[in-house]
Amino acid sequence: MQWKGFLGGVLVTLVGLGVGAYGAASLGWIPANADERPGTLERKFAHTALDAWMEKNSPHQENPVALNDANLLAGLKLYRNNCAGCHGDKDVVADFGRAFYPPAPQFSTQRTPGDPDAVLFTFAKRGVRLTGMPAFGGMLKDEEIWTTVLFIKHLRELPPGVAKEWKN
Repeated sequence: MQWKGFLGGVLVTLVGLGVGAYGAASLGWIPANADERPGTLERKFAHTALDAWMEKNSPHQENPVALNDANLLAGLKLYRNNCAGCHGDKDVVADFGRAFYPPAPQFSTQRTPGDPDAVLFTFAKRGVRLTGMPAFGGMLKDEEIWTTVLFIKHLRELPPGVAKEWKN
């Protein structure tokens, strides 16, 4: 019979925490502004949830788009038409993307994403809640998303013909 009291205490505690969290959010005690950095706990929780979701929901495959100049040029065109406004163009930071919270990564001026291609594909296809990253799955075909990912992943090692087009 002691375990019933223990379980009752656990249940009351969990309900109390839930009600307390809801109350804090309802009273505006939890910051939601985009012009300040979130606390460590919030960042850790958000990154853990995002990483776990991406691992679970990303396709477990390699990029099906072949690495060649034609596909890199097609990826460059798709990137400029769909991504550069937030993620930057050749050596140009996108002020619009930097104003997001969290700021959109600037692929042309920061390091190339180290995530596997399948994770970047999922970021682009499904989007990321509360970040400004839209879901392109309804706008672009899967092959176009994979082609864009191919370009992003090879930004630092573009062949001469593609690099020349990237500079223009």
